[in-house]
Amino acid sequence: MSGKYGGRGPILLGVTWAEAALALILFGLRAKTASLCPPEGGSFGICGLRWDFVWVMFAYALAFVAQCTMTVSVTYGLGVHQDQLSHPEIVASNYWSWIAQVLSILDLAIARCAVIAFLLALQMHTHRKGRWVLLTVGAIQGLINVAEVGVIYHQCDPPQRLWDTDVPGTCDLIGTCLHIGYAQGGIGAASDIFLACYPVYIIGRLQQMRLSLKIGLCLLMSGGIIAGIAGINKTVAISTIAETNDQTYAIAKLNTWVLTEMWFILIFGSIPVLRPFFVRFSQSIKSAAGYSSSRSRFHADDERSGSRPNDEIWIDLDDRQHSPWMAHGPRTKKSVSVGVHGGSEEGILSTTLAAAEAAGDPNAHSQLQAAIRKLQLAAERPIDTTSRVNFQIMQNICVRVAIERKLLHTIAGRNGEPITSAELSRVTDTDELLVVRVMRVLTAIGFALETANQTYAANETTYFGVLPGSVAAVKHHFEPDFGMGAKLVEYMRGPGICQFADEPGQETLFKYAHGFDKIFGMLEQNPEQKQAFDDYMASRRLIDQPQWFEIYPAAERLVNVRDGPDSVLLVDVGGGPGQEMSRFRQRHPDIPGRIILQDLPLTLNRIERIPDGIDPMEHDFFNPQPVKGARAYFFRQVLHNWSDAKSKQILSHIADAMEPEYSTLLIDDYVLPDTGAELRAAEMDILMWLHTAGLERTVSQWRSLFDAVGLELVQIWNTDKGDESVLEVQKKSL
Repeated sequence: MSGKYGGRGPILLGVTWAEAALALILFGLRAKTASLCPPEGGSFGICGLRWDFVWVMFAYALAFVAQCTMTVSVTYGLGVHQDQLSHPEIVASNYWSWIAQVLSILDLAIARCAVIAFLLALQMHTHRKGRWVLLTVGAIQGLINVAEVGVIYHQCDPPQRLWDTDVPGTCDLIGTCLHIGYAQGGIGAASDIFLACYPVYIIGRLQQMRLSLKIGLCLLMSGGIIAGIAGINKTVAISTIAETNDQTYAIAKLNTWVLTEMWFILIFGSIPVLRPFFVRFSQSIKSAAGYSSSRSRFHADDERSGSRPNDEIWIDLDDRQHSPWMAHGPRTKKSVSVGVHGGSEEGILSTTLAAAEAAGDPNAHSQLQAAIRKLQLAAERPIDTTSRVNFQIMQNICVRVAIERKLLHTIAGRNGEPITSAELSRVTDTDELLVVRVMRVLTAIGFALETANQTYAANETTYFGVLPGSVAAVKHHFEPDFGMGAKLVEYMRGPGICQFADEPGQETLFKYAHGFDKIFGMLEQNPEQKQAFDDYMASRRLIDQPQWFEIYPAAERLVNVRDGPDSVLLVDVGGGPGQEMSRFRQRHPDIPGRIILQDLPLTLNRIERIPDGIDPMEHDFFNPQPVKGARAYFFRQVLHNWSDAKSKQILSHIADAMEPEYSTLLIDDYVLPDTGAELRAAEMDILMWLHTAGLERTVSQWRSLFDAVGLELVQIWNTDKGDESVLEVQKKSL
């Protein structure tokens, strides 16, 4: 054995096994980190493991096999001069060496794919071009590495001549193999450097992070450059294969760099994702030393379960498919946990990373907003939360004063130029002290800028806030809602709370405060409020919100419409002025069939011009549906105005008119999750109670409503780009 084990062999094994040991330690810590964040009802990848963790498991397994195979080659004489070995030893050494190289080449591609999967999770859904670049790099790695393995195996004919030169045959593709090896090595090294620098580019764009923290994170995540340097040395060493006949000695240097590059990719790809483990470890030390924070807030059930560190604050962003940058391992498809520790900027890196390009991605923007809301709740003390809610009314009052006195309009009219409180007071005929006090609040909540003492300028919110639709929204909510708020306690202590107005004698809060069962009666008697309501509703579709037929694939689903001049494609029940059907017909003029717009005579008579291609029909949806067997019936934000009892009456008429296995009911409305509803959705439900004696329904409530009238929910179509969903419903089969 002493004759076979020597030369460069011990150095090869010493270096690479040391790297392997470090890599395996990091993998163990990575698995431990994964255990800190157990799966919660789904999987993000396979078997509850995120894709980057799945890739890295395969990479570690293949790397370990390659390392063991290379060790076998060394025991047969790899690293020793060839003239010191017998022919069987040379053959065995070359054989196991080539196997190890092939495994390492394949593992390089898998390890880089693991890094790419991590970077895709890091940037979530932002920067689409960046995602495509990462996917392209991964595809190139897979193709060229597999191609190199194929050429290695076929460079000699028969392949056995590759490790045994005494076998008769030829090796005509050695030159080709060398050139592909150079290409693979060069592209691989460039990929390592690119994958190391890419997160530096992301972090560097963050504007609200300290420079020292940026530098630290960039250094932490740029260690892959060392793997790239190893790849360069490996590429240079490829030439030793063709320039010497002392294969067992010369190829040891190449194999050292091959394994080193492989292990470095795994090592430096694992370090950044271990943050939750080290945070927990350091917090445990601080806690033992008496430095634990008393201001951390977490749910009691989480503390009891032990599924999350008691010294960490975790923020769950439900119903968003993205992942935190620091938590590797199990994750659910429908949730993400972002660790926030000790109030440091590092703890909110996941949130600020999403902000880097949120302006160009509606999904990322909504995810960012949700993260900020959860982060605020996590950072607040109980007194902060209750005080914020108690003082919210002051903000609404200041906004209403500013709208009424034209403060924001005047600031916006200066086109970015500052204006003093004195001039603002003079132009708006408002007491200067009141201007200062109101603007102090408005600048604090972002409605304008405070450029100097008692000096203000417009920002984007100012310009948006003075749009007709925005002004109308303030008026629409302020007068009716504050009127009800003033009467709420008196109402609860008198008649008591009544959520719905289905039975005679029941009195809603709206009626107690304003004299009408619902807001619609008030609008008929108050022209200013009616104008505000109409302007507000009209403005909502000016925002970049998807149309119902974009959420629901109408062109693909509404097919097989029956032939004939009387065949009905769509019935818009309670469709108002018909804008929904008009937009649909403009988008899909080729879908055959009539479109019927149904509403009360008073509503239809107010329409100045019925849109082309739309047939108006007077109809009260509490009466039987006159159009039988239409391809589809459509409601947009109708049922949320009515109680379950009234909604069942409306839906029962639709169910009677629907033809089984042909007709479809489409409902464009809000759908609340059964648990974990977002604040805006929950507030909309309360708004429906107050304004219309209706409600926004959860998934379970919708199903129960449909089941009661012989209908069944087929699918809920939704999008992250808006608040509304489209429910696809059909008649139950007999």
